[in-house]
Amino acid sequence: MRLVIRCEPKLGEGLLGYLLRLVDLNSGDNLAATFQVARHSVYPALSRAADIVTSNSTAVGVRHFPYFFPDHTSIGKVDPIYFHGHSLERPEVNFAKPKFCPTCLSETLMLPAIWELTHYVVCPKHRTILESYCAQCGTSLSWMRRSLHSCHNCKFDFRNTKPRPASKTTIEFVRLIERKILNQRLHSRSPKFEIAANHLNLQELLSLCTHIGRPRLIKEKNPKFSCRNALETVEAFVRNKQCIKSSPQS
Repeated sequence: MRLVIRCEPKLGEGLLGYLLRLVDLNSGDNLAATFQVARHSVYPALSRAADIVTSNSTAVGVRHFPYFFPDHTSIGKVDPIYFHGHSLERPEVNFAKPKFCPTCLSETLMLPAIWELTHYVVCPKHRTILESYCAQCGTSLSWMRRSLHSCHNCKFDFRNTKPRPASKTTIEFVRLIERKILNQRLHSRSPKFEIAANHLNLQELLSLCTHIGRPRLIKEKNPKFSCRNALETVEAFVRNKQCIKSSPQS
């Protein structure tokens, strides 16, 4: 499909969010139909869509986005993802499960790339939880929808979702992730667990979050770590934040 309406990516916008915005602007059926990619395979979809966008507009390529792969034309499940210069393991970035902040969506109509980090579970700007399910029908969000702001199943407008307040410590953790991405030095007034985590790089911090938070989920029927229980994992981690002080740098 030739894109009739084109636009430049916004600052901090994720590649999949940008492609979905193009689908919306061009009144496409969904990302798969518009870019002729496999509906159930997100990684090849990223590769194929990035190639199409690049061929349609020489000014826009996959390297314009905060994350990239060693070779975006052959995305695998083992290769690391480079996010703002940080090498992350595959589970730390969840392309399969999109999230959104109702207020952000109303204000900017954009899906930032940082929301695709598995442990980035709240919006620190509005102090609310990032949603990954439709508030009306309960369906898990999918990239294979025709609009940034509506459910692919029941057409509910996500901007009408009632925001859920996030806990103070979870917001602090997400802000710590942001500082790690920007390589900002933590100041003396930072919360204690930020000071304790100063010796960890971004990958180590995210891995530690899973390692400490996961045991709380073992008693559930499905203890497998996923986007569905990422919020619970982060909340469990920040409640046990003193563990960071004695954790090895590995």
